[in-house]
Amino acid sequence: MYAFNLMNKYSNPLTLIRMVTIRGCICILILTTVLSCQSPTPIANEIEENNRLKELEAEKVSWAFFEYKSAIEESNGKAAVNYISKSSLDFYEQMLFDILYADSSKISKMSFTDKMNILIPRGKFSKSELVGLDKRKFTTLMWENGGLNREVNLSIGKIRFVASKWAYADLIVNGKQFSDLEISFSFENNKWKLNLNSYMPKINEVIDNEIANLALSGVSELEILSSAFYEETGKTLTNDTWQPLIQQNSTNNGYTILERIETYLAPSYPVTEYLSKEPYDSRIDKNLKVPPTLTEVLVQDIWIRIMDDSTNQEISRFNISHEHTQSAINTYILVNHNKLRGLRSWSHSNFINTLTENERLLLAKELASFIKLNGVNQND
Repeated sequence: MYAFNLMNKYSNPLTLIRMVTIRGCICILILTTVLSCQSPTPIANEIEENNRLKELEAEKVSWAFFEYKSAIEESNGKAAVNYISKSSLDFYEQMLFDILYADSSKISKMSFTDKMNILIPRGKFSKSELVGLDKRKFTTLMWENGGLNREVNLSIGKIRFVASKWAYADLIVNGKQFSDLEISFSFENNKWKLNLNSYMPKINEVIDNEIANLALSGVSELEILSSAFYEETGKTLTNDTWQPLIQQNSTNNGYTILERIETYLAPSYPVTEYLSKEPYDSRIDKNLKVPPTLTEVLVQDIWIRIMDDSTNQEISRFNISHEHTQSAINTYILVNHNKLRGLRSWSHSNFINTLTENERLLLAKELASFIKLNGVNQND
């Protein structure tokens, strides 16, 4: 969001895509092209009927954007958030996670636009304003602290349906169409919604190329970042801004209960007619992939427990809580190991049953913390 308006000061080529500014993220808002309504005509055949239905769906797609755009113009984030897709919300959820936890090493490897998305919100909002927000509330906060750049004349081209629940449209900037710059729409919960992250790879490519061109003329990326940061926050970009708002361990150090699984020895596996060892050991014997540490194996099995609960389908690494992991832990106490999917259900069941109630509560908190920071290794 911030990059295009800022870069326009330095380089004329950036006028090719003047940016819509929404504080906290780079997001192009597409000016809807309302399809002309045609008078009803007799339907001669099935092809004509299909075309008519597509036209009606195209109007719905355009209208969805119109409602979204209107909400953004009024800085009405609560309304606008209803017109973006789940993948868009996931995009902002990742952004929030990086704002809170990403360190200078991680940020330095990001694209210019992603650096802006992390650093500027750190200057605009306090940790207390961000901690505890879910993805909808965070996205709403970003939009309600931003606005639409009315110098931008953006529209979409002809809407193309690639499936009954998926559509694309070319992005037209000030009357000009650019190769590979398009936005997608998905049909979710009986509504067409915008996938705001669908054009990000192209945007990042354009911006990074411009940054490289500016470097040739002696303008560094840090200078541009510092200037943008000051314009948006009124503050100076310092080394502290590059540091995470929340410090967390990236290894097992500090996970007093979780780290025990690395050295825990379970009783001998109860051999059956069909199984002589746990799936984890069988995979190793067959040279199949397993998570690199026993800690990550436990995390993966716990994640399976969480996902097996149909009420947890909206849970991600970013909004997981110790209540979710505690419920998964309790499953190992209440259900026999051979009824549970996983790589080491036998070992994990025995391990958890050796813990006191307080230790299991601490383990639940450590598991939630580990998942938030590291994610879940799914290379099984």
